[in-house]
Amino acid sequence: ILDGEGATGVSANGAGPFPYFYWDKASNPVTFSINLNAPSRISRLKTYGGWGFDEGPRNITLRLYNGCTLLGTENIVLPYLANQFTSVLSTTYSNVTRAELVVVDDYNVSVVNRTSLIEVVFGDLTDCLDTDNDGAPNYLDLDSD
Repeated sequence: ILDGEGATGVSANGAGPFPYFYWDKASNPVTFSINLNAPSRISRLKTYGGWGFDEGPRNITLRLYNGCTLLGTENIVLPYLANQFTSVLSTTYSNVTRAELVVVDDYNVSVVNRTSLIEVVFGDLTDCLDTDNDGAPNYLDLDSD
């Protein structure tokens, strides 16, 4: 849902061969506001990043909205040096139309003094279908590496 194509976010590197967002660590917290194309049900968040091995975020706050109504807030701690991590939210949020993803801080180890994210994916396992007919639902790659 969110990647570094240069359309949104702070200090986006731009479209092309470097599809990631990065920003100076001093800019934390940084907020990404994401409008969904259709009301959605969300129960999981998968993050990819950071782009550099030591640039990953540590604490993320996720706020989910229906219009202007706050549906809930999730505080997520990402593991140190996690390239991909799936967070199971405390509940399933229905009719989500907007999300705010706040990168609160990082692990403060980057030698180039920045934090980065490659991509975030929202999903809900109850909405997924078994598209390859192997008997197991496909979860928009939420649980596989």
